[in-house]
Amino acid sequence: MAGEQVEIDEPQVWELEVDGRSHRVETSTGGWSNSVRWLVDGELIATKKSAADDNLELEADEDHELADQVGAIKVRFTGTGRPRRVTHFAGERKEAKTRALMGTGGVDMDPEPGSKAARREDFATRHPVLGAADDILGGLGKILIPLAIAALIPILRRLLPDWDVDLPTPDIPWPDWRLPSIPWPDLDLPSIPWPDLPDLPAWLEPVIDSLELIWPLLVGIGIAWAEYKRRKRNRAAREERQARRATGSDSPEREADDQERPPEAHHNSSSR
Repeated sequence: MAGEQVEIDEPQVWELEVDGRSHRVETSTGGWSNSVRWLVDGELIATKKSAADDNLELEADEDHELADQVGAIKVRFTGTGRPRRVTHFAGERKEAKTRALMGTGGVDMDPEPGSKAARREDFATRHPVLGAADDILGGLGKILIPLAIAALIPILRRLLPDWDVDLPTPDIPWPDWRLPSIPWPDLDLPSIPWPDLPDLPAWLEPVIDSLELIWPLLVGIGIAWAEYKRRKRNRAAREERQARRATGSDSPEREADDQERPPEAHHNSSSR
C-alpha cells in the first residue's frame, strides 16, 4: 500500500468502473490539508496527504500485484481545500503516472450521486459563470492578498512597540585561512554597439504597471473557460457511459477506449 495511513471523516466519494474493476476514491472536503484514499474492488491501493499541494497524484506501490493494471489517479483541489475533480489514467504504472503528472488524457470519475461534488458539478455545468467563481476568486486572491499584506505592514509597525534588544555576539576565533591567489586571465571583451531604444509613450507605462496586477485575474478567467468546456465534455461522456450500462453494451474494451479518445469524441458521439 503506497502512502501513509490516512483517515478521512465524512469523505467525498468518487467512483468509476474500468476494465471490470471498481475504483473508489475518497477525498477530504476542506481544511488545512488535502487527503486522498484510493481503493480498487474494496482493496486500499494508495493514500496521500499534503498541506501544500492542490494536485495529488496516486499510484500503486511498485511491488503491488496490481501495479501495472490499475493505472493512476490525479485529484485536484481548490485553493480552499474542496475537491474539484478526480481523474483516472489507465495503463502500466510508469505510463499512467507520467500521464497523471502531465494531466493528459484520462477519464474523470463520477462523484457520488446526491453528494456536494455532484451538485456542484451539475450547477457549474448549468451556470458556467457562477461555477467558475473558484477560479476567478483564486485569481483575485493572488492580487488582493499581497496588496493587503503590503498595506498592513506599515500599520503593524506603528502599533507594535519599538523593541531595542542588544543581543550578544559571540567572538569566534576563526582560523586565518591562507587561500591561494588564482591568476585569472585579463580578457578584453569587445564592446557591442547596442542601439538606443526609444522611450515608451507616457500612456503605455500605466498600462504595463496595471498588467502586473491583473494578469492573475486574466489567467483565472482563462482557466474558468477551459473548466466550463471540460465539464460539458465530461458530462456528455458520463451520460454516454450510463446509457451503455443501461443497454448492457458497456465492455472493458469500450472503457479502455474512453481513456484514449480525445474529449471532443465523447461530446460528438453523445450528441449523435
